[in-house]
Amino acid sequence: MKKFIKLGMVLTLGLFVTGCSGNDSSETISSQSKTIESLKLSNEELNTTVSSLEKTVESFEKDKPADETAKKDKEEQQRKEQEAKAAEEKRILEEQQAAKLSEEQRIAQETAASKQAAEIQAQQNQQQTTQVVAEPSQGQTVYVTATGSKYHTHKCGNGTYTPATLEEAQARGLTACSKCY
Repeated sequence: MKKFIKLGMVLTLGLFVTGCSGNDSSETISSQSKTIESLKLSNEELNTTVSSLEKTVESFEKDKPADETAKKDKEEQQRKEQEAKAAEEKRILEEQQAAKLSEEQRIAQETAASKQAAEIQAQQNQQQTTQVVAEPSQGQTVYVTATGSKYHTHKCGNGTYTPATLEEAQARGLTACSKCY
């Protein structure tokens, strides 16, 4: 803007100097007056344009912080959304781990219960076997030979077998036949 004003003054001075040297001073003055008037109008137009540009710049500068605020708000919202998503993923992972741990504990308990049940069953089977073996031995009839070292549940092989109780056979030092028992 200052350049335009200086230019106008230089032109005015130049016209004044060139106009003073000629014979037609009234024409020169008139033309210089017209030039000065047109320069004043141009200057006013330039001032108006500069003022308009300054207002535009001011409004742009006012809008700029609003845009920056909106941008910051958007970034903050995105950050919060990412944090919420991360928290949700963490919660889901923890739930999965807790479920896995719970399932492992359940399996371990079932395995322990199965082992315990198997042990109890084995003990019961052993007790039943012991009872079955013990019951027949009380008053059970076995067969023995006069010269043999074994007792039998039935006539096993050649020879003369005589019936006896199991207690009698064991008292004589006889052992069970491997074929019969």
